[in-house]
Amino acid sequence: MRAHCLVDRDVFYTEVSSPGPMAVGQFTLTNHDASWFAHVKTTGGLTLWADPGSAYMSELDLWTNHLAPGTYTVGSTGSFTAEIQSVGAGCGVSTGTITIDELTAQPPDSNGDSRVSAFSAVFDFQCPWSPAPVGVRGCVRYSAADGGPPVTVPDAGIDFSSIPQMAACLASPYEIQVVANDYGGLNGPYGVDGTQGTWSGRLTSEAIMQLDVAAGAGWSLAAASDLSQALKPGTYSVPGPDGRFPYASLKVDGGGCQGSPSGTFTIVDIGSTGSDQASLTRLAAWFDFSCGGGRLTGCVRYAE
Repeated sequence: MRAHCLVDRDVFYTEVSSPGPMAVGQFTLTNHDASWFAHVKTTGGLTLWADPGSAYMSELDLWTNHLAPGTYTVGSTGSFTAEIQSVGAGCGVSTGTITIDELTAQPPDSNGDSRVSAFSAVFDFQCPWSPAPVGVRGCVRYSAADGGPPVTVPDAGIDFSSIPQMAACLASPYEIQVVANDYGGLNGPYGVDGTQGTWSGRLTSEAIMQLDVAAGAGWSLAAASDLSQALKPGTYSVPGPDGRFPYASLKVDGGGCQGSPSGTFTIVDIGSTGSDQASLTRLAAWFDFSCGGGRLTGCVRYAE
């Protein structure tokens, strides 16, 4: 779990395992797509949130008399309590643990509040729900030097080597790599790079993208947000709550899922010309899809 936050920017990662107050899936907010705030409470504990400017804020609230690096048992009552919010919905934690790896804070201001300079932690919580508790795992990595308003980071400014899921796509800037296990008739590893065929990418709107490769029997990757916001770095669960959006599809050398897969896709970096019917100028992403009992994982790194 900690590996999701071993990157060179702020990360708030949550993984919700079953239906309940929060959406099921894996979700990531970074300082590339959200504003951050963290402070130590005058009453003890800590508040940290990442707000992308919509209803999808993630937040961690801790209450304890003394907060320092270490592993803590969390309960709904007692000396250490917590609340967790994942992309817009949350709950009070009934049981669980949190390990704080780093915590430094600035001197208190006139109100007694201390802004957090650096914080990193990994947590494994249970939230009360009927008929069964909901598991929420995740990690946070925050530095005041990185936090703040969203910023645009060019492709060259991202250290892809720090992202394990992108490792297979580092050999070429124009490459798709997948591994399939009984996924729409696909089995084994597949790949295509910039020396093969013609590559073209476009955004039909700020929320919908398509990348096509005219090689072999044809490759394509399509993805869309929930249409209320532009596609941007973060993790999207597909299909969405309405069964349609967010959405993703992938064709691998002419083969793949005949319908819409379920799973997640994570955009690390995306860029376009910024005009109507814009050209996709770069894309770095990884995905984990299921279809008909099969599974496909992989990544894409594209630059126009």
